[in-house]
Amino acid sequence: MEDYEIFCKKHLSRIQEETIKRETSVTVQHRNISLIQFHGVPVLSPLVRKY
Repeated sequence: MEDYEIFCKKHLSRIQEETIKRETSVTVQHRNISLIQFHGVPVLSPLVRKY
């Protein structure tokens, strides 16, 4: 099973890359938008279970 911190860092990095691509391709009209945006990106944490 993937370590929780690695999972979070990997998915955060992917979301940030997608946001940067979107911002460079589209002019952002409102600069006071939330930093947390969900655009069909699954943001589910992995099942954490230790046996």
